[in-house]
Amino acid sequence: METFLQKKRKIKLGKCVFLLGLLFFSFQSFAQIYCPSNIGFENGDLTNWETLISSDITTCGSVGNSGTAPATSNCSNPPSSSNPFNSLVACVSLGMNTQIATFKRVMVVPNPKVPNIDPYSGLPVVCPYMTGVNNFSVKLGDTLVLDSAETLRTQFVVTVPMALTYRYAAVMQNPSLHDNCQQPRLEFNIYDLGPVGNLYPNKIKDTCASIFIPTPDAANLPSGWFAAPNNTTGSAISCSSWLPVTINLVHLVNHLVELEFSTGDCSQGGHFGYAYIDLECSSFNIVNHYCPGDNFATMFAPKGFLNYIWDTLGTGPPFIAQGQDSLFLSNIDVHDTMIYDVTIFPSSSACSVDIYDTLRPVPKPTSIFVSSPNPACVGYPVLMIDKSESHYAPEKIDKWKWHFGDTISHWLDSSILQNPTHIYSKTGTYYVHLKVGTSFQCPANELILPVDVEQPNIHLLDSVQACSSGGFHVSFYADSNIIAAHWFTKNDIGSLSCSNCLDPVYSTPKSNYVYVFFTDKNGCTNTDSIYIDLVHCPELVVPSAFSPNADGNNDNFFLIDKDFVTLNTFEVYNRWGEMVYTTNDLKAKGWDGTFNGKPQPQDVYVFHVVATDKNGMTKTKKGNVTLVR
Repeated sequence: METFLQKKRKIKLGKCVFLLGLLFFSFQSFAQIYCPSNIGFENGDLTNWETLISSDITTCGSVGNSGTAPATSNCSNPPSSSNPFNSLVACVSLGMNTQIATFKRVMVVPNPKVPNIDPYSGLPVVCPYMTGVNNFSVKLGDTLVLDSAETLRTQFVVTVPMALTYRYAAVMQNPSLHDNCQQPRLEFNIYDLGPVGNLYPNKIKDTCASIFIPTPDAANLPSGWFAAPNNTTGSAISCSSWLPVTINLVHLVNHLVELEFSTGDCSQGGHFGYAYIDLECSSFNIVNHYCPGDNFATMFAPKGFLNYIWDTLGTGPPFIAQGQDSLFLSNIDVHDTMIYDVTIFPSSSACSVDIYDTLRPVPKPTSIFVSSPNPACVGYPVLMIDKSESHYAPEKIDKWKWHFGDTISHWLDSSILQNPTHIYSKTGTYYVHLKVGTSFQCPANELILPVDVEQPNIHLLDSVQACSSGGFHVSFYADSNIIAAHWFTKNDIGSLSCSNCLDPVYSTPKSNYVYVFFTDKNGCTNTDSIYIDLVHCPELVVPSAFSPNADGNNDNFFLIDKDFVTLNTFEVYNRWGEMVYTTNDLKAKGWDGTFNGKPQPQDVYVFHVVATDKNGMTKTKKGNVTLVR
C-alpha cells in the first residue's frame, strides 16, 4: 500500500513540466492580486455582504423553533454539508451592507459594544495571523439562547489566479446530552456558479473549503480546540483558535463564486454558539528568502496552519521536513533552481493544500530618494522623500537608515524614519546617505546624493553714527543672488524712504534699530540689523568773503566752527587752478590773501575743506569765497 508521501510524490512528478511554466507565471502575477472589495471587512463595515438572520416566532413561526431552520432541530433528518440553513434564506433577508447591532448578532469588530478580547476564549476578536492590512473581523452570532441563526454571504468574480484564506475563532457551548445535529454549529460554504455570463449557472460546492462544524466532543477536542478558560455559564464551552481554511481559486479564473458563513444556536433553544471570522486574499505562496551571494536560504509557508510537509519536485530527497512553517536550506549553489513544495493541513476538517515555488535569489532592494527643496536653505527643514524599490513582492521595504552628512549636528545626523526631515544650520554641500532593508534584510545598495544648503550672504555694520540733521543712507554688502529685501524699524520709529528696495534712506528723531530680511533667487532668506546712533554733528562753516586790509576785521579766510579734532585738508585755488593756500593745522590763522608773499587781486577763489569732528565723522565742503580789496 502506498503511503501518503508516495502518492503525493507520484502526483507531483506528473505535474512537473506543467508547474515549471506555472511557477514563472505565478511569480510574475502574484505580485498583483485583485481582491474582491471588502472581502476581509477592511472597510470596517459589511459593504458587498448580504446579511440573513432567523427572526422571532411571530415573523417566522412556521419555519421552526423561534425561527431556526427545521433541518437543524430534527435528528431524524440530520444536517449535512449541503447547508442546514437553507430555510433561513426564506426567513428574513436583511439585504446588503447591513450590520445588526441589536443583540450583537452580526457586527464588524472592533466595535465599541464588543471587547477587543473575547470574554470566554481570551482570544483577540481581530485575527492576528493575517499578513495583509486586516484591521477588522466579523462577529457572527451572539450569547443569547434563542435558537437563532445568522448567515453572511457575498458573490464575486475571480479575475486572476489567487487564493482565499478564512480563519475562524469559534465559541460554542457544549451541552453533554445533545446529539451533533442539536449542538451549536458553524457552516462555511463556497460555490462555483460557473463562468461569467453563464445564463444557466450550475451551483457546485467546493467540498474542501466547505465545512460543517458542530460543537466537538468536550472529552475529545480536536487539534486547535480548547475548553474556555473563562466560563461562568454553568455549561461547558469549547473554543477554537483562529483556525485557517484555504480556498484555492486558481482554477476558477473568470468564474462567479459565492462565499457563505453561518452560525446557529443549539436547536433545543438553550445553548449559544458564535464565531469571529476574517478573510485574506493573497497569492498564498511560499515566500523565498535567498539573498544574492548566500549559500543558505529559508523558505516560509503561510503561518498558523495545523501541519506542514516539505518536499522537492522532480529530484532530491522525497521528504525534507514536516511540522514547521519554514524550511532552512544550507550549502546551496548559487545556480540552484530546485522546485520545493509544501503540503499544508489547515485543520482536521479541511482538505490539504499544496504550494510550489522555485528557489531563486531574491533581487536586492534599491535605495532611491530625493530631497526637497534642493538647493535647501539654512534653518529650514529639508524633506528626504523615499522612493526605494523592493523588486520582490513578498518583501516590503520596512527599514530605512539615513545619515544626513551633518557633522555640525552629528547627534541629530541620522534617522530610521521613511521620510525624515533635517535642518542644516550652516551653508555648504552635504552628502546624504540612504540604505533600505526588507523584513528579511537582504543587503541593499547605499545611495549617496548631495544636498546644497544656501543662505544669502549679507552684512550690515553692527552700528553707525548718524547726524540728527538729516537721513542716513543704509548700505550693505550682499551677493548677486539677492532678489528681494524687506526693511522695518524697531517699534516703527522713524521712517524709511522705501521698505522693499535695496538701499533705503532712514530718517529718525532718535537712535534706533533697522532690520532687514533678504531673499535670494532660490527662496532662501537671511536677516541682519544695524543700530543707528543719532548724534549732534558740527558743520563745516566758512565765510563767503573776506577783506585782508589789516583793519582787524575779517582779515583771514578760515573755519568758523571749531568742533573738529582733525583738519585733513584746507586748500584755496585761484581761477587758473593754482593752489594759493593749504594747511592741515586747526590752529592756523587761515589765508591772508597773499601768494608767495604778494597780495592777490580781488577775485572769486575756490576752496576745499575736509575735517573730522569729535564723533569721528568726517565732513567735506567745497565752495567759493570772494577776496575783497
